[in-house]
Amino acid sequence: MIQHQHTSCPGWVRRPVSLVAALALVVLGSTTAAQERFDIQQFNPTVSQFTGFFAQPSGRVVESGRLEFGLLINHADDPLVLYDNDLNRTQSLVSAQQTVNLLGVVGIANWLDIGFDLPVILYQSGDSAPLLPGAEAVDASLGLEDIRAVPRLMLVGPRKPMTNQGTALGLLVDTRIPTGDRDRYQGEPFRIEPGLALDIGWQRARLGITASYLVRLEKSVIENAEVDDCLNWGLAAAFTLIEGLQLVPEVRGGVMLLADELDLEELPLEAALGLKWFATPSLLVQAGGGAGLIRGVGIPDFRVFVGMSISPEPDRDRDEDGVTDAEDVCPDTVGTREDGCPDPDRDQDGVCDPWVEEHNLSCTFWSECRSVDICPDLFGDQEDGCPHPDRDEDGVCDPWVGEQDMAQHYAEQCQGIDACPDLPADREDGCPDPDPDADGVCDPWVNEHNLGEQFASICQGIDLCPEVYGEDGEGCPVVVRVTCTAIEIEERIYFETNSHIIDPVSFWLLNKVAEAIEEATWIGRVRIEGHTDNRGGAAFNLDLSQRRAESVLTYLAARGIARERLEAQGFGLTRPIADNDTEEGRALNRRVEFVITEQEECPEQSIVE
Repeated sequence: MIQHQHTSCPGWVRRPVSLVAALALVVLGSTTAAQERFDIQQFNPTVSQFTGFFAQPSGRVVESGRLEFGLLINHADDPLVLYDNDLNRTQSLVSAQQTVNLLGVVGIANWLDIGFDLPVILYQSGDSAPLLPGAEAVDASLGLEDIRAVPRLMLVGPRKPMTNQGTALGLLVDTRIPTGDRDRYQGEPFRIEPGLALDIGWQRARLGITASYLVRLEKSVIENAEVDDCLNWGLAAAFTLIEGLQLVPEVRGGVMLLADELDLEELPLEAALGLKWFATPSLLVQAGGGAGLIRGVGIPDFRVFVGMSISPEPDRDRDEDGVTDAEDVCPDTVGTREDGCPDPDRDQDGVCDPWVEEHNLSCTFWSECRSVDICPDLFGDQEDGCPHPDRDEDGVCDPWVGEQDMAQHYAEQCQGIDACPDLPADREDGCPDPDPDADGVCDPWVNEHNLGEQFASICQGIDLCPEVYGEDGEGCPVVVRVTCTAIEIEERIYFETNSHIIDPVSFWLLNKVAEAIEEATWIGRVRIEGHTDNRGGAAFNLDLSQRRAESVLTYLAARGIARERLEAQGFGLTRPIADNDTEEGRALNRRVEFVITEQEECPEQSIVE
C-alpha cells in the first residue's frame, strides 16, 4: 500500500520533492490502482527568444511583418522520481528527457504577433514502478509533445517596435494542442493558459514579470500528488555585460490551486541562469542551466539548454516611422500618415508647410495645399499662410508677430506688440483707455482680457457704470443714501405691469438697500411703503401697492435682513408726489419708499451706499 501521510514529518525535515510529488512508498502488502498520466514538461520556452527571456515571455511584440525562427535543446535530469516514507529516492519514473523546441513567431501588427512551438522528445528513459501499476515510464524517442500556439497582444508598449527600453504590458494566451503521447508523460488533453507579461526596460537592464493561469480539462492524481489548474508566475531579468551579451537570471513557479491538499508537490519552483549573445541584429545564440528549488511537478534535479534564433530584418525603414522605404513617399522624413509623410499642412489653412517644397514634393501634395506657409503652426487667412498681423487694424501688431519673430516682416503694416489685439485703440500698447470716465474703476474689458495687473496703476476693480463717473467704489453714482429718517434711492424699483413681481432689473438696487440696512445697525425698523398712480380703481391700487411693498420686504429678508426690522404698508394712490395728469408725473408716483420708524441715536453724518 502506498501512503502519503506527510503530517508525520515536521515541515523543517521535509525535503523538496520530485515527481509530481514526494510519493511516499511504504510496502504494507496491498496493491494500488492504475495511475493517471500527465505532461511532465515544465520548461516551455518563450516562442520569441529575441523579445523574451528563456521560458518567460515579454510583453513586447515582434514588429509587423517580421519573422523569427529558433530552436532550443533542453536536457532535464530526473524530472519525475519517487520517494519512500523516509524521503529516500527509490525510483525514477523519468530519469532523463531531452527535448528540442522548434519555435516561430510572425508579427501581425506592431501590437500583435502569433508564436508557435513544436516540441519534439529526442530521448526519454525511466524505471519501472512495480508498486505503482501503470505509472512506469516508457523509454521513448522522437515523440511529439503537445504543440503550442501563443497569440500575444501588446496592451501598453513603445511606439518604436523591437526596442527593449520603456514599459510594455502584453496579454498572452498559451494554447496547447493535444498532439503528445499521454502514456509517455508527454501530453495531456487540450489546455489553455491566459496570462499577462510586464516588461520594464532601461538602457542596460530589463525586468520581466509574468502571471498566468493554466486551465486543465482533466485532473490527474498519483496518490497524494495532484495535477490540476495551476497559477504560474515568473520573474526574470536581463543585464547587458558588454555590447550584444546579456546575463539572464530567471525564476519560475506555480501553485496547483485546486489541489485538495497544497503540499510541496503542488508548488513547483525552478531557477535558471544563462547568457544571450546577439551575434548580429538577426542572430541570437544562447545557453544556460538551472535547477529545481522545490521539486514539484516535472521539476528536475538540474537542467541545461542551448539554442539559437534568427530574425531576418524586414524591409528597411530609414526614418523609423513604421512605413518601409519601398512604400514611404518621404523615406527621409518621419511621417505620421500611411504614406510615410508628415502632414503637409499642419495648420490646415491650405498653404503647404516649408518641407514640402524643400523635398520637391509640391506636385505630390498639390491637391491638399499650395505655395509655402511661413507660419506653418498658425492657421492663416493670407496667401503666405499667416494670420492677419493686426486684426483690430490699430497699427499695433498682434502678439504672434513677435512670438514668431516676424516683426521685421510686417514692419510696414504694424509696430510693437498689441496687448489688446481684438480691441482697436489709439494707445501705443494697442489698448483703449482702461478708465475713460476717470473714476478709478476699470472698464469691464480690462478684466475680460486679464489685464488688471497691467493697468493697476490707473484703475482697480470692474466699473459697473463705465460711461458714468462713479463714487461708490464700483464705478457708479450713489443711488442709495441713508438719512436719520429714511433710506433714499435715486432710481426706481420696477415691477411687472399690474403685478407685484419685481423686475430683475431692480435686483441690484434692492441689494444696495439691503447692504445699507445691514450696515446701519442703529436703524431699528424700516417701513416699506408702496405707492401707485391714479390709473385703475382706488381699491385695486391699494391692494397692488400693499403686495408690492410685501414683495420688497420678502426680497430684503431673503438677502439677510431680519423680518422684525421690516414692515410693509401700501398707500395706493393716496400720496402722490407729482401730477397724475402727465406720464412723467405718474411715473414718479409709482414708487417704493423706505421710512425709518424706529432707531437708536442717529449718527451726525448719513451713511451712503
